[in-house]
Amino acid sequence: MGISWHVPCLYRGMGKTLEKIRSDPRVSEVYADSDGVWIYLRNGWGNGNPQEHIIVEDTVTEAYRKMRNILPCSCEQCTSA
Repeated sequence: MGISWHVPCLYRGMGKTLEKIRSDPRVSEVYADSDGVWIYLRNGWGNGNPQEHIIVEDTVTEAYRKMRNILPCSCEQCTSA
């Protein structure tokens, strides 16, 4: 679990927001690079769309806002894990 960086200076100044995302108990991993921000969710959580367990956005701010859409998930993948 943690934050993976491939372009360390890309999100300079967003460390506190990334840390908030990383410390959320529904999040398993945060990945940020020049293509955007990926938030991988733990089993039992989805992004609001059926059977989707990841949030992908262009910016940290957009990704953080999308976390409002995280809901409990009871899809087959989540219940069999």
